[in-house]
Formats: sequence, C-alpha cells, structure tokens
Amino acid sequence: MKLGVVGLGAAGLPVAVCLAQKHEVIGIDLDKRKVDGLNKKTYFGTEKEAKELLPKANLKATTKIEELSDVETIILALPSSSNDFSLITSVLEKLNTIYKGYVIISTTSPVGSTRNFQNKFKNLILAYIPMRTFEGKAIAQFYDFPHLVGVFEDKDFDLISKIYTECDCVATKATPEEAEISKLFSNTARQIEIAVANEFGHMCKLYDLDPEHVFKLVTEGDPHRKLKRPGIWAGKKPGIWGGFCLPKDTNMLVGGLALNRGYTPQLPEVAERIRIETIKRKADEIYYHSSGGPIGIMGITNKPIGDTTPDVRNSPVIDVIALLRQKGADILVYDPNISREELLEVANKLGVKAAKEEEVKKCNTYAVFENFDLQVKKNLNT
Repeated sequence: MKLGVVGLGAAGLPVAVCLAQKHEVIGIDLDKRKVDGLNKKTYFGTEKEAKELLPKANLKATTKIEELSDVETIILALPSSSNDFSLITSVLEKLNTIYKGYVIISTTSPVGSTRNFQNKFKNLILAYIPMRTFEGKAIAQFYDFPHLVGVFEDKDFDLISKIYTECDCVATKATPEEAEISKLFSNTARQIEIAVANEFGHMCKLYDLDPEHVFKLVTEGDPHRKLKRPGIWAGKKPGIWGGFCLPKDTNMLVGGLALNRGYTPQLPEVAERIRIETIKRKADEIYYHSSGGPIGIMGITNKPIGDTTPDVRNSPVIDVIALLRQKGADILVYDPNISREELLEVANKLGVKAAKEEEVKKCNTYAVFENFDLQVKKNLNT
C-alpha cells in the first residue's frame, strides 16, 4: 500500500519507519533538516532501533503535504496539548482540499473529536488509532502492542486493519470514541498509580520509614496487593516522574468531561494535585539542603541521565527549577541528553546558567536526575 505519515517527530517517525518495512510511505514534516536526514538515512530521532530499520525502509520524506494527494491512507502523528488542537485542525483543513480518502488520526484527542472532525471534513474518511508506545521504545512496541482501530463503519476496519496486519501486528476494532477514551484512560490510570505511590511514600517518610521496604512488605507474596511504582523504581523513595503525556492526557480527560458532560472526575483531579504537590516538596527538599547557596541540577528532561531521550516537554525537573528560582536560588544546569544549543535555550527561558558537568558538581548542593527522581548530592570537597 502507499501511505502518508504527517509528523515525523517522536511519535510519527517510528510509525513511518515500521510501516515502510512493508508499505511505500511518504513522510511529511516541516523540519527540512529532519527531512534531508531521513532521505539520506542518517536521521534516527530518539529510537535506537531506527538506525537498523531506516536503511531498509521504503520511506521518502518531504515538506510538501501536496505529495499525499494519491496515497491510499494518511496517518496524522502531530503534537498535541490538553487544550490546543489548532494544528490538527489546520492539517485536516488542508487535506480536505487536496485529498479524498482515509485519514487516521493518531494525535491524542478528546472523546468525540474524531466524530466532530468527520462532520466538518466531508472529503475525508476518518478513523482514530491512538499511539500507545513509549518514546525510545516505540519501534519494538509498535509490533508488541495491539493497534486499536476506531472506525465508524465495519468496512473501514477491514481496509485499515490490513495496514497493520501486513506488518505482522494485531489490530482490534473499536468505535472512535472507544479508542479515544481508551488512550486517555490508559495514561490517566498511570497518573493515578504514580500519585498513589508518591502519596504512600510521603506518608512513610513522615513516619521516618523506608518506603521501598514498606511497599515490599505490602506486596510480597500477595497478588491482590500490588502497589504500582512511579516510573522506574527510585531506590529508597518513590520518584516524581510520569512523563510528558500523563498530566497532559489526564487534564484532557478531565477538561473534556467538565466541558461536554458537566462532570469533574475526582480521582484524576486529585492525582494531578498530588503530582504538583510532590514537585513542590522536591523543590523544598533541594532548597533546604542548599542552605541558600548555589544549586546544580544535572538532568532536565523527562528521562534520567543516560536514557538519551531529549524530551523537555512539561518536564517536572523544569518545574522544580522554576520553583527554586521563585525562592531566589542561583542555579546551574547540565544535561547530556540534549544538545548544548537546546540546553542554552532552556536555561535562558528559566533564567539560570547552562553549565558543564564539572561546574554543576562543584556546587555545594546539586541534584542528579537518576532513577526517576532528583537525588540530592552534597559536594564534600567544599
């Protein structure tokens, strides 16, 4: 089949590379350097496995969306936020003028949005297939996770599912609304699990107890008492991390229900409050240890140092830094996961200094993002 993928970022690139192992794929992105790198087989994004698969991929990248006019199906893998859907709307408006056929929305969207778009863009046959993969592991999970195909008609599922089954993937039929809410439920449930772990961990620390040991006592040998861990287990304390998509999708679910159904779900709202409070406690802990001196921060992305995923979107570390700046702290930041240029850009926005690793470690107090928590360190040589 001849397919189009619009958006070749952290979500779209793995999809395009995987599909191009069995299909002909035209990828669309506005970043010309990325497009040139893909055509030269030298750009792999954040997916290590792309380096192996891209040379074998029947993939052509371009900045011109008009080149999709004769493809059989188009997949939209565009960035999203909790409340701004102008990008996906503008792309659908453009496609509606140059294309007649199937368009799969894979951008995380509120419940009912695919049906609303279908009512507006009559030249397109819309479906919704959520991205269910983790950045950095998306290629392996493309094949491991079932693809939830939300369609309006059974015949649409028969056609669209072949895109994935021909790549040796599993495709499961759903309505668009079922697929939309399933994605939001998945990430909201994870957000709630992390909130429970963080809240229980804080309770343990208030009693001067080791959360890791207590959690083990609760869960060991009891299949009905499995406390979830936030991200990767953070040594002797629960971490504060859940990644970029969890709070975004939780807020999208809560906001959509409040707006369209007049209902505010309590658990997701409480989970978001706990997330914010946990970040505040982490900032207070670091500031307390600094005694008012300069603070070094190693690692500002959503993933710990060494993960190599250069994603700073809604990073809790950046939230911690912003809170420390409100307290008047002088801060130096370093992160090997991102380029020096991006580090400088983030540092300038936050009003802190982009430093080298050795400069950060010279601070009397510094915090290292490892094991999904900002672990406070003391420089004993000062």
